[in-house]
Amino acid sequence: MTMWERLSRWKTTLAAITATVAAIGASVTWISNSVVQPVRVALANTEMIPEIRTELALIRLQQPPPKVAEYDLLGSRVIEPCFVGRVCAVQFDLRRTPWGMTCGDVTRLQSYLTVEGSPPLVLPEPTAQAVRVGPDYQRIIHRFEIPSYVLSAPAWFHVKVTYAGCRGFAEPVEELTPFLAFHIQESSG
Repeated sequence: MTMWERLSRWKTTLAAITATVAAIGASVTWISNSVVQPVRVALANTEMIPEIRTELALIRLQQPPPKVAEYDLLGSRVIEPCFVGRVCAVQFDLRRTPWGMTCGDVTRLQSYLTVEGSPPLVLPEPTAQAVRVGPDYQRIIHRFEIPSYVLSAPAWFHVKVTYAGCRGFAEPVEELTPFLAFHIQESSG
């Protein structure tokens, strides 16, 4: 084999080695850009996790708690005519939500009567014990007296229910029942 043939062979071998090294270099670059770089970005973002947790906690504090009770709006109603100066009865068909099952007992019931054209009246707290409802609908009858100074007019009744702390909320949780519309009638005697 002549010297020129050997040089030609070395030149071909060197070209093959150069092409292989270039391919390996391109592969390493691709791996670096496709795999390593996203991992670096992800690791850099983990440094922000405490800040993100703090922001989420602040957002949670500003959100109202989930519903404790769910009301059947067709079953919740005034169940008999209501007269000035007499006791009126309403029923609420309700159940606890899954989150509401984590809450404590009812600690306070505050009734409100709003007569058309007047601000809401705070009614005396009921003497009956609050009932703890479960995940199935239950009917609760609530009685209240319509003050004698109220005139015959359209009205709305609702109750603010206060529950002992619930999961994720150390403070008591307050919730309003549906507003029940009815007409206050003059007493017949």
